[in-house]
Amino acid sequence: MDQVVKGLTATKRRLKFAFANVQECIDVMIGGTDMLKLRSGKKTPYKRTFFLDLEGGRIRWEPSVKALDKSRILIDSIDEVREGHQSDVFRLRRGLYSPNCCLSIVYGSQQEQLDLVAPSELKASQWILGLKSLVKKSAGSDKVHKRQNARDQWLKETFEAADKNGDGTLSLDEILKLMNKLNVGLGSSQVRRLFLASDTDTEGDSANALDFEEFQNFYKTVSTRTELYYLMMRYSTSGEEYLTVEDLQTFLQTEQMMVVTWGDCERIIRRYEPTSTGQQDMWLGIDGLTQYLVGPEGDIFNPDHKPVHQDMDHPLSHYFINSSHNTYLSGDQLQSKSSVDMYIKALKLGCRCVEIDCWNGSDGEPVVYHGHTLTSKVKFYEVVVAINKYAFVTSPYPVILSIENHCGVDQQLTMAKYMQQIFREKLLMERIDPNSRHLPSPEQLKYKILIKNQKLEEEDIEEGWVTDEDEADEMEDEHKAFCKSKVGRGRHRRGLGNR
Repeated sequence: MDQVVKGLTATKRRLKFAFANVQECIDVMIGGTDMLKLRSGKKTPYKRTFFLDLEGGRIRWEPSVKALDKSRILIDSIDEVREGHQSDVFRLRRGLYSPNCCLSIVYGSQQEQLDLVAPSELKASQWILGLKSLVKKSAGSDKVHKRQNARDQWLKETFEAADKNGDGTLSLDEILKLMNKLNVGLGSSQVRRLFLASDTDTEGDSANALDFEEFQNFYKTVSTRTELYYLMMRYSTSGEEYLTVEDLQTFLQTEQMMVVTWGDCERIIRRYEPTSTGQQDMWLGIDGLTQYLVGPEGDIFNPDHKPVHQDMDHPLSHYFINSSHNTYLSGDQLQSKSSVDMYIKALKLGCRCVEIDCWNGSDGEPVVYHGHTLTSKVKFYEVVVAINKYAFVTSPYPVILSIENHCGVDQQLTMAKYMQQIFREKLLMERIDPNSRHLPSPEQLKYKILIKNQKLEEEDIEEGWVTDEDEADEMEDEHKAFCKSKVGRGRHRRGLGNR
């Protein structure tokens, strides 16, 4: 429990810093801070200057030999900001850096991590508070505007990366190379024709080249989906390139088979039409229509099914359970890295059953890894701490720890002590209904952690662990039992998860 206490103490100490407001932290971030950038597998840290580009909505650093998109992180893509030694990179370097100066930024769909060491506790606190404020603000903003801002930012970065000579314009040759890189399915003659149509400056330095505004119009033309354009024109009673409120209502009722009122259509136009003219005159152009159809309101998925809508009062064994095998592994089963972060990722994705392969540690501390292989090891204690923190972030339904136990009795007792101390009231210690012949339901087990582990026979207590032969016999027996009952059981299962 020492690490938990230290983490809490560090957090309390940070709160003693008196900032005028969050803006003070933002100002420090904009000004830039020299920090150490740590990487997995690299012993030597990199010293980089990190900046907040508030206008671009991103964190960037320099110097960097990487491409622009590899040396920056969009604020919108940040999932979590962790304090102290809460990543594998820091855990392996525990003792080298004060946890009060360390922070980890988790971002992107692949849950990548940027691990940083600030020059002081004050600087670390400023970046942590500033980032958390920006992430919270970003999470609460309108999704439509977030998507549009992200698109605009991507266009800006794409333009800058393609502008090899840095003159603020793109020549036809640069445009052709960019279209090829983006895999746009247009021939060179088509690109040339659209390029000339978008080049409105016929004199001066930007003649025969596109500045950023012209490039935006060019890309909008290139990326317009023709099927949506023809669909819009089919329902446009005026023949103009937009839908009036009446046109939109007809389209939604006829094409989408929706029941919508005049007011519903006005709301859609106000929300999705990007031009002030369209919002004022109440019409929806091709950009607005595209935004609507590819957005959440145009999704084929029934939004009423986002929260759990099934009956969750049946016995637990009646449901399919979102499960993970060898959860700790970040790669193959022979020589990849075992990581606590894989448990965090699985739980945040809605997994309700994770596997923990436990083995005797040389220092008396149980470890988790794929036995008899070259995979690395992580402490069982660190796995339990992570599970306790993230178990119910995504779903309130029970988390099952499937423990493959190869530990001796002494280290099994250590495992039991850690789970009782860390999980506390979350740990299911006794039957909910001793008189019931069925397992309790997911509804009854909300916010509970269940342990699934082989119980030792009396004569095995002296030996104290499960052998590979025992495990293989179990698997064979389970396979036979499953084959016998598969048809009868499968029809009565229901989904268990956050949907």
